[in-house]
Amino acid sequence: MSVYHFENNQLVKVEGEVQELLDKHDGSLEKLFNESGWYEHEEHEGVYTLYIPEGSMTVDNILYGYAYALWIEDFASSYPWVMLIGDDLNEYFAAMKLLEPLFTKASFLNGSFEA
Repeated sequence: MSVYHFENNQLVKVEGEVQELLDKHDGSLEKLFNESGWYEHEEHEGVYTLYIPEGSMTVDNILYGYAYALWIEDFASSYPWVMLIGDDLNEYFAAMKLLEPLFTKASFLNGSFEA
């Protein structure tokens, strides 16, 4: 699983502590988020699952400074990836816009796409 940070409308691959911590959890995003005080907020099948922190985080938390985590679940990919987004609504909406093709694809594959 790859982890990316979204900033300035770009995906930047995360190296270091977050990726190492994910590897220690055998790639289990749920374990990592549960131990870091995050929970599943919403899911859009075939597109993403959104995780957000529960309450305020401490500075020593590995995910401190992030407000959103999207576990991207593209139908065509057997290799999910994660997008971490800071506490900035502009960045959040820009990231969601980046996912529009996945929403279209998921709608088409689910049979709910209208031409």
